[in-house]
Amino acid sequence: MEFSVAKNLNDVKRKSRPVFLESESYKTLRQGVERRIVDGIIHVELQSKKDSVHKRNSGMDDILARFMAKNRVSYVVDVQAVLESGDIDVVLGRVMQNIMLCKKYQTKVLIVNADFDREILVSFMESLGMTKSGIKEAMR
Repeated sequence: MEFSVAKNLNDVKRKSRPVFLESESYKTLRQGVERRIVDGIIHVELQSKKDSVHKRNSGMDDILARFMAKNRVSYVVDVQAVLESGDIDVVLGRVMQNIMLCKKYQTKVLIVNADFDREILVSFMESLGMTKSGIKEAMR
């Protein structure tokens, strides 16, 4: 799948390929989702914010997930970036939380940069909380 990544809202240009928004700012992510100017948000779990004792800073919350479902904006999991991250245990926990929110609010999940055997990828995404039908749809 060919796509382009915008770092802020000014970089978003509509093309024939999907445009994903990457930002550490929650405000920028929410504006992009509310205005429907992006097709998905990517790398939200890779932000440098630390998790507090009682709350995981996964980059998404229920409000953003609800807006994403309403405006048909996808949550994009970049498998290669997740596996190459420094704190893989923290990042995988954040991805699991975001997938849980996406399932709860019927937000579409996409999988990109997954140059692995299909069976390995399916079992990996199942371990993160996705269903088989959700994985099948996300890999299109």
